[in-house]
Parts: sequence; structure tokens; C-alpha cells
Amino acid sequence: MISQLFSIMYSRPIADYYVLPMVKVGVHSFSKNNLLSTYISNDLEKIVAEVNHFDLYDDANEFNEHFVGKYIGPKDRKFILYWIPSFFRDDVLKFKDGRYSEFSDKLKNYIHAFSKLAFRKMMPNYRDYYTDPRLLALEKDEWLKRELEITLDVNLDGMELISKPKKNVFLSTKRFVKIL
Repeated sequence: MISQLFSIMYSRPIADYYVLPMVKVGVHSFSKNNLLSTYISNDLEKIVAEVNHFDLYDDANEFNEHFVGKYIGPKDRKFILYWIPSFFRDDVLKFKDGRYSEFSDKLKNYIHAFSKLAFRKMMPNYRDYYTDPRLLALEKDEWLKRELEITLDVNLDGMELISKPKKNVFLSTKRFVKIL
């Protein structure tokens, strides 16, 4: 059970599910397996989505009001940039510190709406519901906390249920070149 839980929680970088929704975009907004990872620029003003191919990118996202452009970075890496809305600036700082349960209600609603993570999804037995643990972690869910404490033999009182993002989630965009 817990190995399943960990494989779900860490199957993709948490920024893919907690950061991309700030601009009304989700993992599903990119063609299958095209999104490599999501970053935040070092200046904390832009979301940086690394993709395999621009031609597999949904061009409809270019009409997103936060869309900045397509860029080539060092080693010919491909990136799509979005401006982070000003009303999420505090949430970006909370993300950086790993204080996910303190996100604004607005961001939590965006995560529910745009991440496409399962929320109260009916199970095949038609009696039980399933909610993705990454959504449960936003609320410091007691069941998730208890499962983690038992498995890891730790006390998580007052702690977040997902670890703080690694420093490599923050990326310099200084050497990026915009493409047409």
C-alpha cells in the first residue's frame, strides 16, 4: 500500500501539479510524454515548462493570457514560459519553502481544477472514493499523515506531508533565446 502511495506521490515533480495550475495549465495540456518538468525562474516571476518537442505542444496554450513564449536554453533544451500572476506571488514563496498546506484557497482551487488529479473519484466497487495523495497533502489529511507515520516510523505533527522542493526546481532563464 505505502509503496503505491510513494510511487504516486513522486511519479512526477510536484511542481507539475502545484505550480503549472497557477497559469491554468496542467500536465494534460501537453501531448503525452512531452512535458519533461516544471520549474520556477530564479526571479520567481515565471513558470518554466521544459518540453521534448515544440511541435507536440498544444498551440492553444499560446492564447493563455500568461504565455510568454517558446525558448531554447543551454544544450538546446526547449522551454515554454508563463508569467506567474501577481496574486500568486505569496504562494510561490510558500512553494519554495515547502509550505503547501498554507497555499491560498485560490491556488488550491486552481490545483483541483487544472492538475486533473483524482478528487473523490468513484472506485470500481461503487462504494469507495479515491483522492490523489498530492491533493490530500495540501490539507495535511489525517489518513495520509497516519499512513506515512506508521510506514516511516516518524512523528509528522505540524509538518508538511510532501518534502520541500529541491533547489533544481528553480532555474535561471538568463541564457534562454526566444524563438518565433
